[in-house]
Amino acid sequence: MSSTTTLTGRARVTRTPCHLTRQERQIAELAAAGLTVEEIGALSGLPRRTVSTQLYRIFPKLGVTTRAAVRDALDGLDAHTHAHT
Repeated sequence: MSSTTTLTGRARVTRTPCHLTRQERQIAELAAAGLTVEEIGALSGLPRRTVSTQLYRIFPKLGVTTRAAVRDALDGLDAHTHAHT
């Protein structure tokens, strides 16, 4: 996973793919378990559109392009997190 650098105004901001919000992490874990957008919404109490939007934001943060790759990315994040604690 590589970080991306974007230009905002005059400052450069580097975004590392491992920074997920609590809600994004929950949605990513449910998606990795194979749940549909509708099922994730029902379990999390979020509208379908919110779940879809969150998945759209999660993919680039994890550096993936498919739902199938989300599980591997989360496993990699967990391994990385435990290695630095």
